Amino acid sequence: MKGNASGYIRFNLTDVSNLLGKTINFSCDLKTGHLLNLRIFYNIGGTYSWVGTNVPANSEGNFNVEYLVNDNVSGLLFNVDYPGGSSTEDIIFYTDNWCLTVI
Repeated sequence: MKGNASGYIRFNLTDVSNLLGKTINFSCDLKTGHLLNLRIFYNIGGTYSWVGTNVPANSEGNFNVEYLVNDNVSGLLFNVDYPGGSSTEDIIFYTDNWCLTVI
């Protein structure tokens, strides 16, 4: 990512009926030289909100975030993004092993 564009990698889950009322854990491996966010976005009534965790700059490892899926949720997005807004340099990060676990 470079410039004033928003950069992210995202997986969209539209059928969440089997997750309602359950706690989920989204995890993935990341290697980054920049601060990143790992987030679960949840849609209630057409409005998205999120829970997340910061991934520190110059880090490598497995990161995760948990969320108790409200009974009113109609969709989930699992997201890794760069929170810094515009940048004059390339924002490069590596990700693998995305996993969604019901706890």
